[in-house]
Amino acid sequence: AMHATTTTSTPSFTFLTDESYRAMEIVKTLREKGYRCYFTMDAGPNVKVLYLKEDQEKIYEEISKLWQKNNFVHGIAYGKLYLAGEYAILEDYSKALITSVDKKIIAFVEPANEITIFDTLNKISVGLYEKNDNFKLIQEFLIFLQQYTQSKKTFALTIYNELHGEDKKYGLGSSGAVLVA
Repeated sequence: AMHATTTTSTPSFTFLTDESYRAMEIVKTLREKGYRCYFTMDAGPNVKVLYLKEDQEKIYEEISKLWQKNNFVHGIAYGKLYLAGEYAILEDYSKALITSVDKKIIAFVEPANEITIFDTLNKISVGLYEKNDNFKLIQEFLIFLQQYTQSKKTFALTIYNELHGEDKKYGLGSSGAVLVA
């Protein structure tokens, strides 16, 4: 709760570092793979991993594999909430009052044999050129980046989305946030 308070205060600030977010996402990834582990934090940037003693060797091995430096990059984008003027984007020179929310999207990019996009919320994976209306903007953006940079690199993009609930879209800016992240 303290970290959520600091990131949504005015002015906002955080004690968390890129490595803090990376450690939390590694634990989430391990849980999705079926490992029994969790994380907790103190007031600073330190992440503590909790697990059963019998799982210690497996957990340590998996964290070591995922923690390798330069193995992946990530970006974080927080959602937004219109307090007033939610239709301002439809008219020139309109005004709106917007605030950030403590929900976010985290995008991880790591080397892979082909370009794929995986959404952890819906557990869906698609290829770059695979037709899927839910990923259309992301696919178009990635194709644009490839063409613009003339890059031939392949990677896996994993999207951790807190801006949606169970079968509910809250309108917190997830479409734009995933491109920013």
